[in-house]
Amino acid sequence: MGLIGQVASKALRAINFHALPIGERLAQVDLGVLDRHPPVFIVGPPRVGSTVLMQMLSQHLNVTYLRNYHQWSFGFPRLGELIFRGQETPNPSLGSQHGSTGGLNGAWEGGEWWYRFFPRAPNYVDEATARLVDERALLRSVTNWTSSSERSLMFKNTYASLRIRSLARVFPNARYIHVSRGLLWNAHSILEARRAAFGSYAQWFGLRPPGWEQAVSGGVINQVLFQIQQTHQTITKDLESFGVPNRFVHKVQYEDLCASPRETIKGLEAFASGFGMRVRNPSSSLPDQLPRRENCRIDSELHSQLVDRLKSEGGA
Repeated sequence: MGLIGQVASKALRAINFHALPIGERLAQVDLGVLDRHPPVFIVGPPRVGSTVLMQMLSQHLNVTYLRNYHQWSFGFPRLGELIFRGQETPNPSLGSQHGSTGGLNGAWEGGEWWYRFFPRAPNYVDEATARLVDERALLRSVTNWTSSSERSLMFKNTYASLRIRSLARVFPNARYIHVSRGLLWNAHSILEARRAAFGSYAQWFGLRPPGWEQAVSGGVINQVLFQIQQTHQTITKDLESFGVPNRFVHKVQYEDLCASPRETIKGLEAFASGFGMRVRNPSSSLPDQLPRRENCRIDSELHSQLVDRLKSEGGA
């Protein structure tokens, strides 16, 4: 990126963090809209298939969500929807790269939108970190956007898995979709992503659950297994600790999604209908199956070590 591009990028970022949020503060909103259209958060560790699940749900449920064009208007997402109104793609591709999707209407994880409210570090919102969260601005942004769309907002960002303390307090009616994947291929996929992103297996990829500092000294296999298991444990513990009813949580297994996308989405449609969300497109339009990559794509010796480790723990 040249000098002009760098200046433009910094200016756009400043506008989104400081100027555009004024629009959210000034806009009139329906304070009861989140009771009718609660937000939905997809949670789970990295590389569990949450992106393809998000893409399917955005096609089949009457929701709105952060799209790639919101990268230019994350300070006031409603403005982006007004600018790009009428340009929605009804059936976007299911392809993605490390959580990133293509096209203006592709699902965006929305890191910059989230960092308007949450600190960049630490990732986990404990009692001390919660004091740094701008919960009023978060509530205002989601309420404003939901009021304009009259639909639930669906968010897919793995870091939300570590922010349940704040999410449950700000959005007591929020729903959660907790996604899991078999431990072997989840760990394999994270190792593959590490090498693709950083050229090395040694550098951490994705969210850092509580206790990650101690896991770093244990080697890469220990790191990825800790990341997966600790993220799931943190989600389960925090949902219970912060009063999220079981009926507000729906669990999805990646292997089931791949084997039978239609049945998985039907289950989610039933879950969503429980809080008034309508179906946009029938699940019959989904493919019969999704491809699952279960061939070794990392160093063969490292893969063998991973398999041996899981066998020794009874988890392979």
